[in-house]
Amino acid sequence: MKLDKEAGEVPLCAPLYCLGKEAENILKTFVYDAKGDENRYKEVLDKLERYFVPKVNVIHERVSAHQSQVRVWKRS
Repeated sequence: MKLDKEAGEVPLCAPLYCLGKEAENILKTFVYDAKGDENRYKEVLDKLERYFVPKVNVIHERVSAHQSQVRVWKRS
């Protein structure tokens, strides 16, 4: 993909434009490992993915799995 091969801020304009005004506020909350990473397409995209992908509620998933197993056992 061409966007991740170009250097600088130009490639970042497209995804940030699509996200709207709130993207600037979201980007301000990110902490980067190295200086200049805030202008690298891949770094910013990785941070945005981690921000928007929901975290798994482990307790809920365990309870759901347990309940489905109990239903199977009761049918047998």
